[in-house]
Amino acid sequence: MTELMKPQATYSHDAVRDIIEDVTQSSMMRLDSTSMNKLWDLITMVFKWQVTISEDVIAITLRHLYEIENYVTNPETQLQLHKVQNLVENFNKILSAKEKKELRDDILYWLKDSNVRVSLLLRMGLQNMDGIFITDNLDPTAAKMLKNLGENIYSVTQNGRILEKNCNKPEPEVNELQLFVDQILGERKMSSGTDNRKFLRLDIDNQNVNNNEEGSKIVFDNIDVNTEDHKMHEMMNDMAVTDKEDGSLKDDLLEMIGEREEGKARKRSEEIDRQLGELAKQQNNVIKILLLGAGESGKSTLVKQMKIIHADGFTHAELSSFRPTVLDNLLASMKYVLAGMGILRINLEQQRNKTHAQVVLMSRSCFDMSFMVLPNVAASLQALWSDRGVRLAVARGYEYELNDSALYLFENMERICDPKYVPTPTDVLRARVRTQGIIETHFRINDMIVSMYDVGGQRSQRRKWIYCFDDVRAVLFVVSLSGYDMTLLEDPSVNRLDESLNLFGQIVNNPFFREASFVLFLNKFDLFREKILYSQRHLRLYFSDYKGPDRDVDRGALFIQHKFVLKNADSRKVLYPHFTTATDTANVQVVFQAVMEMVISTNLGQVTLL
Repeated sequence: MTELMKPQATYSHDAVRDIIEDVTQSSMMRLDSTSMNKLWDLITMVFKWQVTISEDVIAITLRHLYEIENYVTNPETQLQLHKVQNLVENFNKILSAKEKKELRDDILYWLKDSNVRVSLLLRMGLQNMDGIFITDNLDPTAAKMLKNLGENIYSVTQNGRILEKNCNKPEPEVNELQLFVDQILGERKMSSGTDNRKFLRLDIDNQNVNNNEEGSKIVFDNIDVNTEDHKMHEMMNDMAVTDKEDGSLKDDLLEMIGEREEGKARKRSEEIDRQLGELAKQQNNVIKILLLGAGESGKSTLVKQMKIIHADGFTHAELSSFRPTVLDNLLASMKYVLAGMGILRINLEQQRNKTHAQVVLMSRSCFDMSFMVLPNVAASLQALWSDRGVRLAVARGYEYELNDSALYLFENMERICDPKYVPTPTDVLRARVRTQGIIETHFRINDMIVSMYDVGGQRSQRRKWIYCFDDVRAVLFVVSLSGYDMTLLEDPSVNRLDESLNLFGQIVNNPFFREASFVLFLNKFDLFREKILYSQRHLRLYFSDYKGPDRDVDRGALFIQHKFVLKNADSRKVLYPHFTTATDTANVQVVFQAVMEMVISTNLGQVTLL
C-alpha cells in the first residue's frame, strides 16, 4: 500500500478490474468471465455514480474505509486497515483542490462510455434510460439524498480526521444515505412513501444502452453462506431481479449467466460426488490421491480424464456448460497471438485484416447472453486465422509462450463458431480454466473409491495444500515437460521447470508424505517432443548440465526425469515416474491403471477390499 500511494500514474479502469477479479477469485464468488463482466459493469456504474455526484473522490474513499471498520474483527486486518486509512489521509493532505478536481475529471473521462443501466437508480429517478445520471429536477427524497450523499455519514475536520460517526445514531437520526445503504443490505424499508414498499431490487443491462438489444439481468438469490457472511447474502438478495425456488450457490451463479439446465446437470454431478464422498468417510476401501504440481502442468486435464474414463464421461448438458469457456479460450488465444506478432515483428499479410484485429482486441467476449457467437467477432476470428501472418505467429508460438490449446482451437474454429456448437469431450480436455482452491473428485475403480484432490498450482494457491495432507495414500505430482523453456505467469524471472523441481523437492521430502506412495507424471510429452525436434529452443540452452544431442527426445526426457529423482533425499522412498500426454485419453487410461495397481498393492495393509 505504501508503494501504491507514491506519486505515479493513476490506475486505469482495466487495471482496477484485474484487481477486483483477483478478489472475487479468492472469495466465495468464483465467477466465470461472463458473470465477472456483469459484476464489473455494476461496480463501474455505482462507482461512476458516486464520483459524478461528489466533488471530492478522496473524501468518498475515506468514508468507505472508515465504514468498513465496522465489519472488520480480525486484529491483523484492523492494523492493515488503519495503515491504509492513514496513507489515504496523508495522500489527501498533499493534494490541492485543483489536483482533486483533475483526478475526478480524469476518472469521469475514462468512464464516459460506461452507460449501463442500473434499475435501482432508474427507479429512484437518478438515471435516464440512456444511462446518463440525473443531477437536477429530482423529487424531494432523491434530491435530499443526492445533496447529502458522501457528506453526512461522518463529521470530518479540515485535516481529514474523523470526529463522529453519525451512521450509528438512533433510528430517527439515521441519514438518507444510510437508508439507501440499508435498502441494498436489506436491513430496513425506506421510511418515505409507503411503509410496506418492498425492497428495491437491482438489475443491470449487460449490453450498452446505446444499442437496442435486450440485455440480460444479473441474479443473485438464496446464496447459502454462514452467519458472518450474512451482509453479503442480504445484499445479493436485494440485487436479484426475480424470485425463484431455493437453490445452491452453484445453481444461482449458473442461472445468473443463463445456464439453468447446465446448472442442473452440474448439480446432479456434484450430488454424486457428495454421495461418494460421504461413502468414502464411512468405508475403508478408499484411496485418497493428492494431485500436485506447478501451474499449467495439466493437473485439471487429468481430473477431466478420470471423469471420462471412470465416471461415464460428460452428459450433453455438462458438455454444453463448457461452451462459454471454450469460446473465451478461443478469443483470448487470438488476442495473445496478435500480441505475439508485435513481439516477433510479424505483420498481417492482408491490410484489411487490421480491422478484424481491432475487433478482436476490443472485444471483451465473443458471445452474447445466450452463448451464441457474435457474428462480427466470429467473422474477424476466421479472417485472422486465414491470414498467413497469423499462422506464422502461431507456428512460432513457443517464442512468446502461446498456450498449449491455441492451435487446436484455431484448427477447429469453424466448428466452434457454429451457432449449434456443443463442445466435444476433447474440447473439454483442451479448455483451460485456472484452478482456484481445492477441487475434490470421487470415482469408482472396481471395488475401490478414489478420492482425488486437485489444487491450484500457482504460488498463491499452494498454501491451501496443507488441508489435504491427512491420510493421503498417494501423491501424484504433475510436471510439464514442455515448460523447460518457459517462465512462470506470476514471476517471469523464474523458469517453469526450475520451479517444478524446487516444488517437488519440498513435497517429496515433506514429513506429511512419509508413508504415501509417490507418482511422478512427466506430462505434455507430445509438446515436449515437438519442441525438441522442430524448434531451436534446445534443452542445453536452458540447462547447461544437459550433454545429450539436441534432437534426442528420449535422452532429453530421461535427463529431466533424473533431475526430479535426485530431489528425493530418502533413498528408501521409491518414485514411480511416467511419461504422459494428459489430452490423450488412451495414454492416460493405460498409465493410470498401472498407477492404481501400484497404489493398491503398496497399501494392501491399509485398505480393506470389499
